[in-house]
This record gives sequence, structure tokens and C-alpha cells, in this order.
Amino acid sequence: MKKAISLLLLAALAALTLASCNSEDDSVFYDFDYAYPYPSEGYGGAEFRILNMNDFDGLHSAMEREELTGETLDDAIYTRNRLVEQQLDIVISETIVEETPEFNAVTKVLRPLILAGETQYDAMFIPLSGAALTIREGFFYNLNEIDTVQLDQPWWYQSFNDALSFYGMTYGAAGSANLTVCDAANVLVFNCDLMEDLKLKLPYNLVREGNWTLDEFHRYITAAADLNGNIVGYCQSGQNVQSFLTGSGEMFFQKEENTIAFDRADERFCDVVEKLSDVLYAADDEADAFPSGGALFVQSGIYQLPSYAGLDFEYSLVPFPKYDENQESYYSSVWEGGTIACIPVTSVDVKLHGLILDAMACEGKKSVVPAFWEGLLEQDGMRSKDTASMLKIVAGSLVPPYSEFFRVGTELVDDISSDIWYKSGAAPLLMADYEQTIQSELAKLLEFWK
Repeated sequence: MKKAISLLLLAALAALTLASCNSEDDSVFYDFDYAYPYPSEGYGGAEFRILNMNDFDGLHSAMEREELTGETLDDAIYTRNRLVEQQLDIVISETIVEETPEFNAVTKVLRPLILAGETQYDAMFIPLSGAALTIREGFFYNLNEIDTVQLDQPWWYQSFNDALSFYGMTYGAAGSANLTVCDAANVLVFNCDLMEDLKLKLPYNLVREGNWTLDEFHRYITAAADLNGNIVGYCQSGQNVQSFLTGSGEMFFQKEENTIAFDRADERFCDVVEKLSDVLYAADDEADAFPSGGALFVQSGIYQLPSYAGLDFEYSLVPFPKYDENQESYYSSVWEGGTIACIPVTSVDVKLHGLILDAMACEGKKSVVPAFWEGLLEQDGMRSKDTASMLKIVAGSLVPPYSEFFRVGTELVDDISSDIWYKSGAAPLLMADYEQTIQSELAKLLEFWK
């Protein structure tokens, strides 16, 4: 029979529950209360072995904590893991690999093990960058065929995972077991004090009403630039233009039912590029302008927000703007350092390993993910009022970085971004130049999914 939950674990759960009620703004994250249907019998202390990357570049990747520390997020992770362990009578362990900017360190560890038929790991979290190339080697189970992995449940990011599912095959999925996909989301951070000095309304209502568009963003940054000549409306480099393209619904690749295709330069794409060129042309390429108070907006990954703690002004965030009000949804790009969960073909008990991943995701949605968002709101300088609802919108609008996932078209994305930043006007020609090569490379990759 399963062990009774310890008094220590109950105390930790009570502490987390109390922490979740700190404020009305924070409680928006603690809105999921679901009793996971654990089996009546446990698994005799079976070990569940995770291969994962380190907290690379500030991402919250590591999934195990050895003890309670009093830090809200660490304690939520610790408590989640001990809860799943006791409910299933298992032991969770994790091996951490030091990742590199090339995002190939985890793959270098797993490849020889799987090729040799070694059963050293039961689940793996691999970076989105180049993930399709690893998947193509046949290393992972199709999660859609594992009935203990409930990808249609809210503890998995369904729209994000559907975007990475082709011909009914899902070989890796993002969910609330791991924080990196949310952590790797890109947002626009803004200076609240400067916005109020400019007599501009904070843009929260525009976002909520679906009216946060490139035109509105342009209006804000133009007002800032006109202030006294020492302020820029938006600062960042041309390499970050892709987040604006994604926010405008232009992602270079289009999911079409069971497959995906290269998205040609149609009229809408050309209109988006032209407008972005106009909007961003006067932007500054010095990201340091924001922390010093010299810019109204800056792009940031969620994982980078702690670097803004302690600034001399209050700050908040919004998703990237839509192209126009006719666009149905916001789209938030995800940096390729985010990871997806995979179960290797060497798994000796794929149903159990799927069950454990699923339970960790469910319990993570209840406690770990809310603690993560809450921690962002509590950092020094973050204006928590209204920011919680913005974070929820971002979390519900995540889209994968297709070019990085497939490692196809990355040069085109860089060239288009540069073209927009410098207002060169060559984007349609660039799309045409790359089209045949990209279509050919993409077709080769998709052969595996067929």
C-alpha cells in the first residue's frame, strides 16, 4: 500500500497554500484545483531517472530539490516531487548536464546511450533548438500512443504541443512538469514611471480588449521619443525583431492540419514587414538604455526579468502586439532554450514513466507554476497590479520557434530581421531566394513523422 503523506509534507503543502493567498493579484495563478487520479497501488520504490540540462542562462530548468529552503519556488518543487513520490511509491532522481549555447550537450549524452540500448534514463528534457534533428533519429516514443500521458489535459500546453505534432506524432511535449517554456517566453517590459510622466495610460486594458496592436505600440514609443530627445521609445537589437513578427502572426512556417509548410511572402506578410520597418526604424540598438531609464520599452525573456530587480523605477510587461485588431490572438515567441519532455525508446516501463511525467505536470500546474509566476511579481520594482493578468495572457499564447526547432530557415529569419531593422525593403526577395532550399530541407525532416 502507498505510504501515508508525512507530516512534513503536509506542513509544506499548508505553507504553499498560505503563500498563494498573499494578494488578490497573486491568487489569479492558483486557479487550478484537481485531484490527480493516482492508482490505488504503488510501484515498490521504483526509481524515475530524469536527464535534464542545468539552469542555463537563468532558465529554471532543474526539476529536483534536495530539501526545503524557505524559498517559495524551491519549496514548491520539492513538495511537488515528494507528493508524487509518496502517491506512486517511487523515487525521483535527476542528472544535470551543463548546457552550451549550441544546445547540444543533453543530446551528446543521450545519443550514445540510446544507440547502445542502455536504460539509464526514463525521461529526458531536450532543448527546442534542433529538437527535430534528435527526434528524427528515432530516439523517443510517440507520446500520443502512451495512454498515461494525457496531453489533452490543462497541465500540458496543448496548443504549443499541437504545433509540434505532425501526422499524429508527438515525440516531445511541453507541460507544467518543467518551467522552461514559460520561462523562455518573450515579452515587452516597460517603464511605468516614464509612461505616467508621458501622461500615457498603462496599456493593460488595450491588451485585455484585444486592441494592443503595432499602431498602438508605435503611438507609445513615438510619444516617448518626443519627450526631450534623451529618451527612446524602444531599445533592442535587430536580432530580436522575430518576436514582433511572431506577435504579428508571421512565423515563416504555417501548420496545416497534420503537417507544416513554409509560409510564402503573401500580401499580409509584406504589409507586416512594411509596418514593422516603420515602427522599429527609430528604435535604439542599446539595450542598456532601459535599465538606466532612457527607454520606454525593451524586449526581455521571462527568465531575464530578475536582472531588472532593484531599478530606480517601477516596471511591468505586456505581450508583443498584434498586427491589427483583426488578428484573433496574441502570439508569444519562445526562446529555443526552452525544453520539451521526451520518453526514450529504451524505457523499460513506458506506461509508468508516462504516468509519472503526467502526475508531475498536473501537480506542477497546481503549485510549481503558480509559485514561479508569483515570484516574478514579488521581485523588487515589479508593479504587480495588473501584471498577473498579462503573464496569464502570455502563458496562454506561446508558440514554438519553428526555424530553431527544425534548424531550417534560421539564416532567413536573421536576414529578414535585419532587413526590417534597417528598413532595407528586400524582405519579399529574400523569402523568394530561400524558399526552395527551405521547402526541400523541411520535406526531408518531415519524412520521419510520416
